[in-house]
Amino acid sequence: MRAIVRMDDQARARILGDYLYVQGIENQVDPDPAGGWSVFVHDDDRLEAARKELEAYEANPSDPRYAEAVPEARRRRGHEAREDAEFARQQIHVGQWWQTLKAGPLTTALIAVSIAVTLYAGMGENTEVADRLLIAPFFQPTPGVLPEVMHGEVWRLVTPIFLHLGILHILFNMFWLFDLGTMIERRQGALLLGVQVLVIAIASNLCQYFWAGPAGGMSGVVYGLFGYVWVHGWLNPASGFRISRQNITIMLVWLVLCMTGWLGPIGNAAHVSGLVIGAAWGIISAKWPVRSRG
Repeated sequence: MRAIVRMDDQARARILGDYLYVQGIENQVDPDPAGGWSVFVHDDDRLEAARKELEAYEANPSDPRYAEAVPEARRRRGHEAREDAEFARQQIHVGQWWQTLKAGPLTTALIAVSIAVTLYAGMGENTEVADRLLIAPFFQPTPGVLPEVMHGEVWRLVTPIFLHLGILHILFNMFWLFDLGTMIERRQGALLLGVQVLVIAIASNLCQYFWAGPAGGMSGVVYGLFGYVWVHGWLNPASGFRISRQNITIMLVWLVLCMTGWLGPIGNAAHVSGLVIGAAWGIISAKWPVRSRG
């Protein structure tokens, strides 16, 4: 968190802070020990954008858009406070540690099912169970194109996302599912998150199957949610979606590393298709915003 300006007039500092907030730049206005009021920007990645807005404000502080931002900022803060209060009431309270995590109910359910299914299948060691969950049997394959799905076993289009084949595999995916899923669930509700998981799961599982054969794991969905949050937040900063440059780099570098083959057989087609679908969804939703929960 860094200060971008100190002002003697508290009202002017507050107006600037409200305007930045409406533009999607989180900030706070605090008394300065040397006198006056300082405007602090929370995210270093947004400092450059905040300074440009500051220059425009100082050049023309009487522009009506600044005064108009005050009631809008008040409305949004009130909405966020109500949203946080509603979300807090929905939490599963299992000790103080879990309370601090504040995972969304649907996100929690997805994580719980993933862990339970992965353990039940022995991380793929129980080949009979694994073959019943994958989009098509891997250990005892059957001829034809998706023969089991074509004969009514439609759950196979989705269930591969719950089966993980190693401890690092499930830890990586559950970490990102917790972070991204909760972000979407808090901002836009469980229904949208559920639809996204379902659509991305089916699409990425099909892409992976036709590209290289069956694979398990939540990675395709995770990359889809990542693409959605990243692109939507970039195009619509006021949405509240934030991913740091460091995390963006981690996800993209990991995507490329997986493609090299150095890490063994990995569902790269699921990763890439999930990312493309999520990014496209982010573009569409930024242009035609989904109504936030309220």
